[in-house]
Amino acid sequence: MNQSDSFIGKITRANLGDQLKRNSQHRPDQVAIVYYPNQDERVVITYRELNARVNTLASKLRAYGIVKGSKVSMMSGNNPSYAIAIYACLKLGAVFSGVNTRFCDDEIVSQIELCESAFFIMDEDNKERIVQIANRLRFVSNFFILGGSSSSSIPNSWCRINLSDFDEHAADPEVDVDEDDVAFLLYTSGSESKAKAAIIPHRNYLMGSVFSASSFGGHTQNDIFLCTLPLYSTAGTTYLITMTQLGGALILANNASPQHLLGLIATEHVTYITHTTTFYLNLLQIPDFDHYDLTSLRICTVFGGGVTKEMLERYKKAAPGLLWSVGWGQTELTGTGCQGFFSSLDEIPEGDLSWVGTPAPTLEIKLVDENMNESTIGEAVCRAPHVMRGYYNNNELNQKVFKNGWLHTGDILRVNHENQHFFVDRIKDIIKSGGFTVSSSEVEAVLNSHPDVLRSAVVAMSDAHWGEMVVAAIVVKENRKISEEELTRFCKNRIASYKVPKQFHFFENLPVDGAGKVKKKAIKSQLLAR
Repeated sequence: MNQSDSFIGKITRANLGDQLKRNSQHRPDQVAIVYYPNQDERVVITYRELNARVNTLASKLRAYGIVKGSKVSMMSGNNPSYAIAIYACLKLGAVFSGVNTRFCDDEIVSQIELCESAFFIMDEDNKERIVQIANRLRFVSNFFILGGSSSSSIPNSWCRINLSDFDEHAADPEVDVDEDDVAFLLYTSGSESKAKAAIIPHRNYLMGSVFSASSFGGHTQNDIFLCTLPLYSTAGTTYLITMTQLGGALILANNASPQHLLGLIATEHVTYITHTTTFYLNLLQIPDFDHYDLTSLRICTVFGGGVTKEMLERYKKAAPGLLWSVGWGQTELTGTGCQGFFSSLDEIPEGDLSWVGTPAPTLEIKLVDENMNESTIGEAVCRAPHVMRGYYNNNELNQKVFKNGWLHTGDILRVNHENQHFFVDRIKDIIKSGGFTVSSSEVEAVLNSHPDVLRSAVVAMSDAHWGEMVVAAIVVKENRKISEEELTRFCKNRIASYKVPKQFHFFENLPVDGAGKVKKKAIKSQLLAR
């Protein structure tokens, strides 16, 4: 590249850090983040302040050796330091990977080994855990704590960085970062498989979630998003990036109690939420729910099934202009896949609650059988500018998912004549029982429609007679009772007899990951231990 090419590259380049700078110029006093460290304290950060804090931190991290291509892991709760650290790394051209705060020690070590991170950032709340395992993190050469009390002791070789001490005029780091440079290693374990890290360049978010969110997903720069999903999860990272790229506001809170969050929706005039059905049902359990002003709500994205007519009607009364959103996506697509909107159950195509909407404008998708013949039901294979670059250091798996010029998602979908898509199941969650094929998600949908069932998960357990036996894990709604016999009768009236679970096991809660996705492998382990 000659000098002229270098100038042109700086003029035309596209990266996530540059867009934050533009928002600080165009919307300097617009609120970027509102953070509630506790129920009574409210911290507001504007785009001007956010960009200045990011640049200040980037300068300090650079002085400690973080450069373009450095791998950085971070373990933190949902607080502004997470957003500041992400963007500092993005502006430096470093590769960021969030660490699940719910991981056990071995899982943390495993992720650092997988991502080969040389730098580890944490907040004060996670310091003691990392101190205990620091000698096992063989790739890590530098440890940083963001914030916290200066009187709190840390190992001599570690560094504490005070984010409240920032330079209002801090300049952007001079680093040549372009859209094809890697921004993230998004750690994904799925519900069954061994953990892996998806390689996500800057362009994936620019062409995927950010473009689709504004042109297809209903997001605007005036949105106020209540982020209750962990920022380390793909969904949490995606919404953080999307909102701060568009110039909207992000609400973060340490207190995740339903009562506190319902209050935040009202007082902060929240317009957008994404969470599980259980989350929305829990808000309805608050005694004075109907007295909260929720009229600001525009869109609530819901996942996890179990949407009921009663739930929709109560929210419609509280927020007359509310639209509900469903969708399908995965880390490998940088979260961008299909999406659909509805305000009542009558608007769901075919009345089928497995509906996930239509493909994003950037997504090319077709459904194929095992011989790559196109069909109305089959595995979803995709092409898009936001498909991951591959799994980090996993060529064997890359060869399995990148075949025939397509990304093979491992998800089975159905499509109708109006291009409406419906989720059928994960290929690995299909149960082969007595010579029949059973979709676990179909059985779950039936179980979740029972008025006394809060949530269910259907798994395959080995059986000498059936080969694989259909088994259901059930969470019953509070103050409700239900028997196995009643559930059997309920299912037999709605699905073929071979699909009816042979066993029902009752749980207080189902094990889930940070994004609320049920961990079926953990359920199987618990069932085997019973």
